Amino acid sequence: MNILKRIGAISFFCSTLANAATFDFGYNSVFDPQASDYDLSVTGLSKYNEGGQYDTTYWGPSAANQMGTLIMCFTYPTATQSIFFNAKTDSYNLGYAQGQSFLYASPDGVNYTELISNPYSGNTVNELFYDGNLPAQLLGSTTLYIKVQLEETQTSDVAFGQLSRSANGNVGDIFEVTATTATPEPSSAALILFSLPVLLRRRR
Repeated sequence: MNILKRIGAISFFCSTLANAATFDFGYNSVFDPQASDYDLSVTGLSKYNEGGQYDTTYWGPSAANQMGTLIMCFTYPTATQSIFFNAKTDSYNLGYAQGQSFLYASPDGVNYTELISNPYSGNTVNELFYDGNLPAQLLGSTTLYIKVQLEETQTSDVAFGQLSRSANGNVGDIFEVTATTATPEPSSAALILFSLPVLLRRRR
């Protein structure tokens, strides 16, 4: 199994997106080239590839009994009006080892709303999705923060708390953010330039 560790990787600035009314971001596997383009900080997590027939990939904890955290940040040119969000977490509770996973979103990186709660829960395997529009309290900002926390009681070649578990043959993005933003107002400079031909014509 190949594991790419991303422990302690930190960036201090959000990536600025193109000046467009609609922004789409997604990935089919955590190893896709663009999958980490908007990672703001990663602590105590690794990207896992189980290999084998299904080539299963996901984010998981790097060590036992330590909460790992991934924070993603998206910056938009104008305030968001709607955001569609799709993500999946898996918590494997198998008796000899347990995993838990949580997912949150915030418009400012301070006040977070819980979207998925997938805690330790006996001998069960829980696959939970968020697949829909984000609530109103997460809109109206030029930033969106996504925070994921994963933990497990035992470390092995596989993780027991997972984000974005995906395998060969998976159709569509396993993680997706589609935001619609307000149409930018024309700048004062643009208005002046637009009006100049009218003024020149009137002077003739």
